Amino acid sequence: MYLPRVRAGRALALGIALSCVVAGASCRTATQIIVEVSADECARIRTTDVAVAGDETTLATKSVSDASRVGCAAPPEVGKVVLVPDGADDADVVIRIVSGLDKPASTCREGDDGCIFARRRARFVPNEIVKVSVVMSLTCQRVVCAAGESCDPLTGRCKALTNGVDDPAPLPDAGDGDAGTIPGDGGACDATGCVFECNGPRQCHRPQCQPGLPCIIRCNAPDACADIDCGAASTCRVDCNVDNACKGKKAIACGTGSSCTVACKTKKACGSDVSCTCNGECAVTCADKCDPRNVTCCAEDCEVPDDFKCQGECD
Repeated sequence: MYLPRVRAGRALALGIALSCVVAGASCRTATQIIVEVSADECARIRTTDVAVAGDETTLATKSVSDASRVGCAAPPEVGKVVLVPDGADDADVVIRIVSGLDKPASTCREGDDGCIFARRRARFVPNEIVKVSVVMSLTCQRVVCAAGESCDPLTGRCKALTNGVDDPAPLPDAGDGDAGTIPGDGGACDATGCVFECNGPRQCHRPQCQPGLPCIIRCNAPDACADIDCGAASTCRVDCNVDNACKGKKAIACGTGSSCTVACKTKKACGSDVSCTCNGECAVTCADKCDPRNVTCCAEDCEVPDDFKCQGECD
């Protein structure tokens, strides 16, 4: 489902891109930019607004959106905006996307709690369709970027805008289903690995690390992470940064990767036991003292290889 079609730089034209059908003749491809907006937590998005302008100065002063929708079309897809040129068919445009979490996007100001901002720069190519992908990630909530920058949904840091920059695909949306399927609201993965920024209660319940890729899980608030399993990630790091950050009915499972690090940054940060496998090095560190009884260095029927190191007894 498409958000309204926008004529870049001027009026809003409602509708979706029309098919070209001419009897006995071939049609040239329309000159368009399609902005595909998705989210890693559609269940919390109330509305999303899109504004388009010819330059960043104009966009910065634009207070009215060109397109808007409530919720998501089909999680994790928020919707699509079709831009058509209003003048030169090789013009540049800048795009601002704002999602409001549990609040209207129209009330958001950059840096506000519950607001995610993203910007993109793109250029029309005559008789071609240019696609720009944007992920509205909870990692970018409250992040303020300077002119010419936008928040990277993988790292939560600002990066320079370039024409046609695409975001990594979002993780499957949690929706309203069973909590056991939630992959981690603050998570995003691309070809280089997965990073989970878990900033609220139960934000990361069973975060899903991707097999064969490095995985970082940062648990930054009480009850932010539960039932962590690194799975078959190539390497895995779990940072339990505050009291009761890592809890759950199951132990923190280091998985089958080549190395795993669990860092309990405060005395009460790790509420769960830690279970290390014997596929590689497993390091468990504590700010104060670790109870060695809470760290299992090998499964019951596991044969420990010569190069296996488990540093669970860190008192």
